[in-house]
Amino acid sequence: MAACVVSLFVISAEAPAQTTSDTVYCNVSTTIPVGRYESAQPIYFFSGPILNNSPRGLFPQPLEVSMSESTEVNGVSLTICHTNFRARNVVFKGGTIDVSVGGRASFEDCVFDGVTFMMSSGLPANQSPNSTEPRDRFRAHLELKNSVLNKAQFQVKGGPDTVMGLKMENCTMYGPGSMLPMLLSRPGLLANLKAAQTEVKNCAFIQCSYSSPFLAITQQCSFDSCTLVPGLPLAEITTVPLQIPADFHPIETADQITAQLPQYTIVPLDPAVPTGSKLGHSFAKGEVSLNQLPSVLPMKPLASVLPAPSNTTLSTNMPPRMPTTGPTFTTPISTNAVTSPTLGAPDTGLKLNQTNVHGLLIMSLGSGEAGSASKMAAIALKGYSTDAPTVRFNQPVGAMMAKALQEVTKFTQVNQGGWPAGYQIELSFADKYSNKDGPSAAVACALLLHSLITGKELDQAFAVTGDMNADGSVQPIGGVAAKIRGATKGHCKIIGIPIKNESSLGDLLLSDGPGPFASIQIYSLQHFRDAEALATADKPAATQAAIEEMSRVQEVLLRNPGQMGNWLRNQHVISKLQQVLQDSPNNLSAKYLLMYASGKVPQTLTLAGSLSAIDDAAGDLLAAIKSNQSQSNAFDTIGKASVGSSITRMQALRTRCDARVRPYADAIISFGTAVKEAQDRPPQSVSRAAELRSKINIAASSANSTYARIINDPVIREELEK
Repeated sequence: MAACVVSLFVISAEAPAQTTSDTVYCNVSTTIPVGRYESAQPIYFFSGPILNNSPRGLFPQPLEVSMSESTEVNGVSLTICHTNFRARNVVFKGGTIDVSVGGRASFEDCVFDGVTFMMSSGLPANQSPNSTEPRDRFRAHLELKNSVLNKAQFQVKGGPDTVMGLKMENCTMYGPGSMLPMLLSRPGLLANLKAAQTEVKNCAFIQCSYSSPFLAITQQCSFDSCTLVPGLPLAEITTVPLQIPADFHPIETADQITAQLPQYTIVPLDPAVPTGSKLGHSFAKGEVSLNQLPSVLPMKPLASVLPAPSNTTLSTNMPPRMPTTGPTFTTPISTNAVTSPTLGAPDTGLKLNQTNVHGLLIMSLGSGEAGSASKMAAIALKGYSTDAPTVRFNQPVGAMMAKALQEVTKFTQVNQGGWPAGYQIELSFADKYSNKDGPSAAVACALLLHSLITGKELDQAFAVTGDMNADGSVQPIGGVAAKIRGATKGHCKIIGIPIKNESSLGDLLLSDGPGPFASIQIYSLQHFRDAEALATADKPAATQAAIEEMSRVQEVLLRNPGQMGNWLRNQHVISKLQQVLQDSPNNLSAKYLLMYASGKVPQTLTLAGSLSAIDDAAGDLLAAIKSNQSQSNAFDTIGKASVGSSITRMQALRTRCDARVRPYADAIISFGTAVKEAQDRPPQSVSRAAELRSKINIAASSANSTYARIINDPVIREELEK
């Protein structure tokens, strides 16, 4: 496509930056003076015209924006688009820093406390995805040097094919709750990251979460009590082990990582090599501060010191502009969840002041879901007997999780015949700073309260997921297959899932084979008492015997995973599995291994499993289709490689889907084919671009309408809600 022409008519102005009810725009180069700033509205730096309170097009040259030293920024959301943004010796407290298309942000000697960084690598509509120059010009890049981060999170926008530009050097990052970029492995990842000038070296990470591909791009870094996030896809990165110079504390963590990631070889650091920031700072009680006198400057709105945007006019020949946003790896949270039992309930007292159990949780990614076993804890604080007793989460959670806690409280009060008077009970997740919602932690919360009141210790090798009603019945939840996959990568040996989610295991057996069932013992739960029998450290004798027998079978199967199929046809192994199932009918691992041994593996996915598999396989295609209803050109940010791989995955998946869902799969494939046509043969005229865009929009509408027709079918809806 020919390069677009932008006609510029610049009029200087001394007024503050243009402000709308939603955003403050600045499209004039500037230096922000020393001060303390805040803003209830997002600040958008954008090298282009602002028309109808919206940024349009791009200027040929980027903006130049800098912040004066000794400045403090509080809770401000900054978007840096086609702008060179620089800051040195600046403190950022809360807020977000979104480095978008063409944005290059450089921070040195800065402090970031509770800040979320967002990065993307989109291309404008009029640039060919095959061209090297536009990628280098428009790819976002974030540089952090000799800086300190606390409770910081990195979000990568744009799905699995996003190639971020990130440079971190001599930085220190504190947790808990800090999350490094959740990169997804794929062929060519390291080469693409190198081209994007991505490198992380001489940094110190303390109590942070990271993915295995992120580890691959680090050099000379130390990881102290950090967490490798399980459940993320891990493709082959190199044909020979990748040498990674790094230190881990505790030291045995390095052995655990190489056991999970055989393509990595950890090389200990030279003790003389310094890691982390040399910036003078203090870190105590989860807070970071500079070793200097606090600023006495008054707080003022950041918009008050920004120049007014220049007035410009777009060329009428400019083709439709592509958006620069994409899906991120996290979702918003909502409210504080606090509930109280009925007044007048008899005092039951407490036998424990604290306890913990593993819950199976889901992390949403741009290309699907990843499950993990996360430790949940309960702590009881004693007040006066006249105080109203409460139970609460120690962080904001979503409305569904808050509602689930109310049901759990009712059940506990009825089940225990009362409530501990005067206690304030606080429930928490090991990861306190990522967003939490959904009802799937209900059974885990009920077990924590039960343990506090009864004094029964909980088994730390057990993990559970499931919603629960006030009568103790366990109700179904979503993402079971992903949660099981995540649990197999942790230290849990036994997990409990709602009995109504058992159909998901047929999908797991079809997709993953017998491996997950040989790696962990999966039990179905119909009522809270089923969970209690598995969760307590002192289990009923029959339950303990069945678990031990199943463990011996699994040990045999895992001695040589490549021969697992042969072992499952061994009559002695089959008889042992049959005995486990007879003694413990809700042991689903034994049940589904026997199904595999007898050749009764499902040939197609369930209805719900088909829809879930399409969500995972379609990747950015599906995100664009769903977004197309509110943003008519949302498909423009999809990378060419992502389109091709999504089409291939969907074609392979189609035959395994429930027949009722196949028209939806066909519609997604048609959409991807239309997008691919536009990418393979970029239009050379505005009329051809409009024709292709219309074709893509029609395909997206068809996919949306096909999905709506399926999901609104009364028979299908009833089946999904069972």
